[in-house]
Amino acid sequence: MENPKHSQTNTQTPIPNEPVTHTTFPRRLLRWFVLLIYGVLGLIGTVLLICLIYVLFFLHYSQRTPREWQRKSGIPEEFAIPETCPVEEIGLNPYRKPDFEGYTIRRYRFTPGTEEITDFLVDWFEPKGEKPSTGYPLVMNSPITGGGMQLENIFSRHFADQGMAVCLVHRPERYDREPKQLDQSGYWWRMMARQSRIAYRWALQRGEIDPARTASFGISNGGFRNTFFAAAEPNVRAHVICLAGGDLAGMLLVSDFFVETREEKMKNEGMDEEQLRAWLETVVDLETTDFAPYTDPDSVLMICARLDRIVPYRNGLLLWEAFGRPEFIALPFGHYSSAYFIPYIKRASLEFIQRRFESVP
Repeated sequence: MENPKHSQTNTQTPIPNEPVTHTTFPRRLLRWFVLLIYGVLGLIGTVLLICLIYVLFFLHYSQRTPREWQRKSGIPEEFAIPETCPVEEIGLNPYRKPDFEGYTIRRYRFTPGTEEITDFLVDWFEPKGEKPSTGYPLVMNSPITGGGMQLENIFSRHFADQGMAVCLVHRPERYDREPKQLDQSGYWWRMMARQSRIAYRWALQRGEIDPARTASFGISNGGFRNTFFAAAEPNVRAHVICLAGGDLAGMLLVSDFFVETREEKMKNEGMDEEQLRAWLETVVDLETTDFAPYTDPDSVLMICARLDRIVPYRNGLLLWEAFGRPEFIALPFGHYSSAYFIPYIKRASLEFIQRRFESVP
């Protein structure tokens, strides 16, 4: 008689081992090829997307003034300056850094002595190299609102490295201490344009500057300031106007820079937006688009930002139209994020200014 336990053990069917599969070389090659195709398609898609963004947002137009555009003549009386202004040197290399290789920096205090023009400072960047027979080219640099002049010095040093003298005109000292006042824009820009004119005339009188090769550069507040400066100094050869605009009343009504000021004004005086707009139109007594036509369109390069919420792109286009559609660059970022394009702005500004200087008869 068979042992049941022994019989059960002998009748079990052994479980065969699962076969181990190996990817053959042709299959691996096919997989790599497919991944390569996907990678190439992804790269092409990225390039096409970048090109689309460039076409839509980042544009560089040449100057194209309409035939019907008319340039104004004369010097606006709003920016009259005194014949003389006391100037005092108050510091050599005020930045407390080692001497720069290609230029020296001196700081001066200007005291116009009038109620309309307060005292102001100027940093003078003078090249060390051999002076050209006609004198150094000059760039008048105007500052933004607020900050410690870091951005302005980036561009001042950039132009000075190219053998140009740079006159960096500071903001009025009281301007930084006073709160934002919607009805004071004309007062301050009128004063700052006059300060730039005084500094410009002082620079020419030094006897080191080529009067046929002078330029101005300004971003944001500096761009507004230099729009008025350009109107009052028609002999300046080139102007780079960055992140500025027209329709100042409309800009003040929507700019993110003045949100708190607008809300406080509307709350305190019970205004709605329409009433605020009407009030702004009565108190904003200096408009960039009124003075832009005094400037030769060939002498202007405008740079605006598509997504700007401080000086909206619409306002930039209005000023561009008033200038007579000069050479124009549209950046794909906002007001502050356009700082990522500083290397490009430096290069484009320098090339434009040099091209204008080379065209001097």
